[in-house]
Amino acid sequence: DNAINATNLLLIDVSDRRPARRRCARRVLEETLSELNESIEDKSFDAAQCTWLHSLLRVDHIDVLLSDAIRHISTAVLYERGQVLRSLILSLNSYIAHADKKSIHGDWKFSTYLCELISTRHNVCSEAIDRFPDVRLLTIKVVYETFMECLQSMEAEDEDAGTVQLKPCRSYKDGALGSVYLPLSLLQSSCVLLSIWKDKNDNEERRSKDYVNELSNILMFPFDSPEPLLLETDGIEGIASAKMVASGNPAVSVDEWVMLAKSRCDYIARRAALSAPTKFLPRLLLCSGLPKSSLLTMIDRLGKLGEKSQNEHKVYRELLMPSAAASWGFGQLGSRREIARKLLGRLSAYISMADETVETLSEEHSLTFISWLSEESQPSEKQRKGRPLKKAIKAGFSSEVASRLTEAEKVLENVDDILAPMGSDSLLPSENVSLITFKTIPYSTIIDIPQVNKENLKDFIEGCCSRNDSDTIEEWIQKTFFSKPYQARVEQHEELTSNIDQHTVATVLLETSITATYTNSEWNRAVERWTPVLSSTHGNPKLWKIIFSHKDCDLDTHCIISACCLSWCPFNVARCRDWLLSAINDLTSYDLQGIVNFLLQTSGQQSSHAPYLQQERISASSLFQTKESVGNLVTIAFECAKQAGQVINQRNDVAAWLHLLLLVAQTGKRQANHMISILLSKVEEAKHDGLRMLMGEAILRIYSYYPWNVNLGNPDLRKLLVDSSVSIDWREWRSPLDDHLNNMFRGLKQSPNQRLVQGLIDLSKGHPLILLRKLELMAEMLKDDAAADTRGSSRSRINAENIGGQIIANYNDSQVKINVCHWGYRYTDPLWNSFIDILLSVPREVLFPCGISMGLEGLLEMYVKLIWVQSQLRNREQKATRLKLRFSDFMTAFEQDAAWNKWLGSKLRGIGSLGNVRNILIRCSLITTDKAMESVRSKS
Repeated sequence: DNAINATNLLLIDVSDRRPARRRCARRVLEETLSELNESIEDKSFDAAQCTWLHSLLRVDHIDVLLSDAIRHISTAVLYERGQVLRSLILSLNSYIAHADKKSIHGDWKFSTYLCELISTRHNVCSEAIDRFPDVRLLTIKVVYETFMECLQSMEAEDEDAGTVQLKPCRSYKDGALGSVYLPLSLLQSSCVLLSIWKDKNDNEERRSKDYVNELSNILMFPFDSPEPLLLETDGIEGIASAKMVASGNPAVSVDEWVMLAKSRCDYIARRAALSAPTKFLPRLLLCSGLPKSSLLTMIDRLGKLGEKSQNEHKVYRELLMPSAAASWGFGQLGSRREIARKLLGRLSAYISMADETVETLSEEHSLTFISWLSEESQPSEKQRKGRPLKKAIKAGFSSEVASRLTEAEKVLENVDDILAPMGSDSLLPSENVSLITFKTIPYSTIIDIPQVNKENLKDFIEGCCSRNDSDTIEEWIQKTFFSKPYQARVEQHEELTSNIDQHTVATVLLETSITATYTNSEWNRAVERWTPVLSSTHGNPKLWKIIFSHKDCDLDTHCIISACCLSWCPFNVARCRDWLLSAINDLTSYDLQGIVNFLLQTSGQQSSHAPYLQQERISASSLFQTKESVGNLVTIAFECAKQAGQVINQRNDVAAWLHLLLLVAQTGKRQANHMISILLSKVEEAKHDGLRMLMGEAILRIYSYYPWNVNLGNPDLRKLLVDSSVSIDWREWRSPLDDHLNNMFRGLKQSPNQRLVQGLIDLSKGHPLILLRKLELMAEMLKDDAAADTRGSSRSRINAENIGGQIIANYNDSQVKINVCHWGYRYTDPLWNSFIDILLSVPREVLFPCGISMGLEGLLEMYVKLIWVQSQLRNREQKATRLKLRFSDFMTAFEQDAAWNKWLGSKLRGIGSLGNVRNILIRCSLITTDKAMESVRSKS
């Protein structure tokens, strides 16, 4: 038994997270099993000091150790690499095979372990598979056989979050198979194997080659099939059709497509380029190290995609939109033109390295996409004309810096002449890169802005919106309202040629965008940018209604609201806020979440957590001064809560509407109590229990944050707080009394005195719910106080002795007397008695209903254990019986509660062999036999 336990401990260390402990455990096992290691013929594990993995299978009690060994080795493979990882993988396969042979059943399967390992650590596993032939042969075989089992079953064994639905390619078995269900880790492992496979003419790996070819036939289109180029939609079969069963999202990420497109095997890379979704093709072209076949296949697919579409310009622009590029995993790539330039530069480098020409490429592949990239990358005439000066002005440079930028551009134009003597390749167009120079279509970006006045303003904006012409509308706004002459006339109060108000333009712009049938992302961004700026100084109810009432549209109204909070002047903010509070009679048509966020950001208040960091009260904003405004805020928050649903009960997650209520309560007692009275009336009017519970949790959170501002004289409020504290766990919520209570309990532990006890008693009477949150702390303090220690005796400490007295021990050839002390032999009597006094001062309607859910049973467990231990000892001090009498008084109060009988029937941890609590209390003479029988009868 000792040897088995020692081996289990070493196996635990083998799977430890710390590398030093793993190395030490492997060395100990290697040296311990050295005799068996010498008889092992396979010496391939010697380099990694893992021969013990073979030897462990030959020990006498391997059947007992096998389940633990499999479990720990399957954990160890998650931390190792190289030779050690190879040894663990091969040994894990041997151990599971041995367990199957010996009919040792367990929840293990080698294929599951291996697939999860490859999908989790694909880089490390790829290196091991490529380096060790035995690992490569085993991995390919296991993945292939597991995949075939899924194909034969055709049904999902367990449709959990890790199950994938896939339709094999129609070219595989003539499309006879339907949808297949398989684990996500198996699909990811297959992608890793296909990406690292090298096509070798090796007889030993001929079977592996057949397995890989079979997997590629199932997952990807044949490389000689033009079918994907003619498909109207993506993702209908093959690996591109893999969807998560639970969510319906694509199962293959863009990173896995990158691995497949850069496969070491040329024909697999080309098949991946044929099978990849069209939306990922530009991302794959940005990769470095693409094989030639994969590169040309993707260029050809994109070219034919544009040729067969009615508007190739629209198709390509949608592929390179920043919103589409957001799913590429690159972060911010810039605008569409910047992405096109990066693509064109990467393709130019690839094609120049391939020594290809335009003529040879155009004969076999479509170059429509490259032609469009060349046109899209060309700057417009207007941009070329004023680029240096415009950049200098935008960056705030002086005219001198602008002139230097112009000179720098001239130098860059002659950079080829500068680098020629150094032997460098020319950076100007040469015959190697001439293939990217295509015939460009003349395109003029010079914007012709018409004369706009009040009469034709709406027609002008509607025309721009119908064309999604964001450039024209932005140029007009910039020229009309934010040019220097306009600003100068505004500052000098001169008469303006245009009688259009900025907020009128913002209103028409926002109204037109919301009512339009379709707007693209560039137009929406322009509207979101200019609406807050145009309405910064003035606004009108029509504009405010549009902003706060349309939550189901293409525009991000919450982004507009946040920008308005930063851009609007205080006068405009105050007018809008007054209008919102006056519109509470019809809140159904408004975006309540947006209104709450606006009120929070413009309230002028600090965070609701600020009072815990400072003592002075924050001055109240004008928003919270009157009863009418407080009532309106509470109504808005209440309606928002009805839409939002359940309150998040964690410490830091506070809903926006609840945060607004906390800010109201933060301003003072008058506002807090008026708000709570309104909430109580709404609780009574609530038609379902869920809303009443929601408001109860909200009021409890307000009381926890600001207990000094809440008046507990209302019995309805007290009952609601008690009911809410029983239904949820709120012990981790913030409260300004936490630090105060912790300091008082800490002082009571160090030096129990009546002044501290009286302070805690007063606090328990005024805020009993807050004090009951410290029941676990009190139980922990009592547990530490009664622990066996070497503290000296004091007048307040009770010291008991064993009934048998001291024991004799031999020490240094002499006999000494020893006092054996366990938990409960010593305790501080004033501390234990004071806790009972504090609890008995808590109102009964709060103590037992709320205390049971906050840790009262754990505290009572300490008392029962201590009294039981003391009853088995000899104690010469008379005051030792005082605790027992005081605890009997608490039991008498507890008998009146409904939880009394349930607690008597429970068992205590550590002394469960004594029976339930009822039996222990009878032995300690804390309750009589008649009372015990009465509790049994009442329970039955």
